[in-house]
Amino acid sequence: PADTVRAVVKQPGMLRRATYRPARSTIIRYREQRMSPAHVQLAESIALGTIPLDHQALATLDETERARVLELAYEYLDYERLRGRAPDVTRTAVRLRDLLLARSQLSVPNESLPPPPAVRPDQGHPSARVMFGVGRESGRGFQELRLRPAYHDLLDPEEGYQRGAEIEFFNLALRHREQDDRTRLERVDLINIKSLSPRTELLKPLSWRIDVGFERKLLPGGDDPLLFGISGGSGFSWETSASLLGYTMIEGAIDAHDKLRKGYSLGVGPAAGLLFDISHDWRVQLEARAIHYGAGELHSDSEVALNQRFRISQQTALRVELTRRREFSQVHREAGIFLGYYF
Repeated sequence: PADTVRAVVKQPGMLRRATYRPARSTIIRYREQRMSPAHVQLAESIALGTIPLDHQALATLDETERARVLELAYEYLDYERLRGRAPDVTRTAVRLRDLLLARSQLSVPNESLPPPPAVRPDQGHPSARVMFGVGRESGRGFQELRLRPAYHDLLDPEEGYQRGAEIEFFNLALRHREQDDRTRLERVDLINIKSLSPRTELLKPLSWRIDVGFERKLLPGGDDPLLFGISGGSGFSWETSASLLGYTMIEGAIDAHDKLRKGYSLGVGPAAGLLFDISHDWRVQLEARAIHYGAGELHSDSEVALNQRFRISQQTALRVELTRRREFSQVHREAGIFLGYYF
């Protein structure tokens, strides 16, 4: 979508002005942050009808706080209606009207909307990316070339993109190992999607991820074929500050190849991670997961990764990646440094 907008903006005279229209969930989150937890809970109770509009808890507030509670209650109830989660359409419509009438009786101005982001979606980093790096894998040196046609991952510069969202297509890696002096396809990610949506008092979305592609793995017999894999999971995310995002999930995974016992390996296990912005240009991601494969090829895998991104410019960034993996009872340690260019 951002590339489509960029193409439009480049046409002379096509764009007269850009107008920011925040999503309903963005408005709710913004207003929640500007209110005390007690007032947010009061707005939820009023929206759901568990507390009447003439309740003392609302009447004792000053006009400004009362207006904020009523506006948040209206936004939240209308958000639930639009998502189809309001139990009674007629009663919800009446409740929304009553909230507007109660708000109109107050003389204070409406609460401000979220300010527009400093960087528009069409002004973020270009979505195609090429990376080149060097590193060591279990004591062996390697060089690696990565290509990604689109679009954005969690370590890419965030400006212009949705926080906590990752969508990648056809991300591939070519690796040259010095020990055997061969260059081979290391992995092909057909699609990677992550949606890390922090939970608040009012909004409680599920976070989820799905990855589909091919990855080279070293099997017990010494072969290292490209295994086709599908993995995904669901869980919860939380945000303790603007610079820290955490998440936990329960994940499932399946690998398929004719060199695996019964041709496949199916497992499930926990995963957790943290995204932490040390500065505007420096982001750190710590992630860990463990999968027990209880069907097909029986084994247990685990991985701990510490990745960092340093932005150099709008189109260049440096990554440092440290990983410890345990696959098929074999431990692999890997470290690499990669320079990326967005175009």
